Amino acid sequence: MTMFPGKKALALAATSVCMACAATDVTFLMCYRPDHPEDPATKQILSFTARRPEIRPFQWGGLTLPGAGGRATFMLALAGGTAPDVYKAWFHILRHDVEEGFCYPLNEWLGEDADGDGRLSDAEAKWSGWKDVPQLWRDVATKDGKVYAVPTPGFAYYGIVYRKDLVKAAGLDPEAPPRTWNEFAGWCERLTFRDKAIAGAKLQRGQRAFGIENRPWGFLPWVGAAGGDVIRVKSEELRVKSGEWGMGNGGWEACFDSPECLRAADFLHSLITNGVVRALPQLSLSNEIADLFVQGEIVSVFGGEDLVTYLTESLNFPAEQIGLMPFPAADENCRPVLQAHKHFYAITEGVGRRPKEERDDVWACVNELTSAAVYDETVRKNVAEGRARCTTTWRRVGYAPSRNRP
Repeated sequence: MTMFPGKKALALAATSVCMACAATDVTFLMCYRPDHPEDPATKQILSFTARRPEIRPFQWGGLTLPGAGGRATFMLALAGGTAPDVYKAWFHILRHDVEEGFCYPLNEWLGEDADGDGRLSDAEAKWSGWKDVPQLWRDVATKDGKVYAVPTPGFAYYGIVYRKDLVKAAGLDPEAPPRTWNEFAGWCERLTFRDKAIAGAKLQRGQRAFGIENRPWGFLPWVGAAGGDVIRVKSEELRVKSGEWGMGNGGWEACFDSPECLRAADFLHSLITNGVVRALPQLSLSNEIADLFVQGEIVSVFGGEDLVTYLTESLNFPAEQIGLMPFPAADENCRPVLQAHKHFYAITEGVGRRPKEERDDVWACVNELTSAAVYDETVRKNVAEGRARCTTTWRRVGYAPSRNRP
């Protein structure tokens, strides 16, 4: 049959339209930043979608409010049916999202709770990564046998980030941070200069040793350093009265009245009343904290890898001048504490209304994000940019050990 040029062009156009229709758009919140292709999670998704061109990744977003208001846009999008497909679910909020029905269960890829015991066992799992997930993390992400999220690779560690140069200038050893609360209080006094003029400061308040912002979870490691916790298992009597038999089913209660919590509160209050703290009344943006740190208005602050990365990458602050120490122990009978955050990746409930083929593509992206390769790339990046002091994975991530490397 003879095909005229016009018909041929029309046929090609129709083929192109069909190919475009076959593409799956996947939107991400807090785990894909195309404007930062060097970001390990972003790098993994870009590599994956280069091999799977039918999957098109997009960064989801809009206006972002500072601090705790940052989830407002996400919550509105959930209500309006325009939420991202994949998002990073913070460990302390994941259960709320599950209870409210915001997350889509992952069992069609992970496996089903065949015996009805409310958990997905290794024998029931068909996703190979499930065997590497400890029981505690499984419990966090599971409700009534349905699994709603999978853990991110690695941990986010938080301690006290401090300026080594200012510590040294005060006559202290920056490589020997305080080990107890008494030592920390003395350390703070030595690092506080109330009348010091700070160049670039919006309001002259001198140099303060420690910055405390309105970050509720920043209180938790101080309680841990006193040997306590902010939750406890309810007594059997209370659980029986309320019908709460399982610890995972409402069997916990807050205990901010515990001796350890009160001791931590008293210690922080003493730091504030002694004038060594720069108190920040609102939950500040990371760049505001970083500006105070770089200008020398505060010597130390609650922080972790995200703050250190921002300081070194965005503000070009020398990595060798930044230290990260654990929260000092309350006394010699307690232990210092690093706060470890283990977050999760979840799929929003709207994905459940998409065709099976598209749901599979969305899960494939989540599977890539959970890869150990993402964590290894994070280590490589930190080493290459001077933020790694020591690691036990030199060979695994492609670096040869050196005598000059701790």
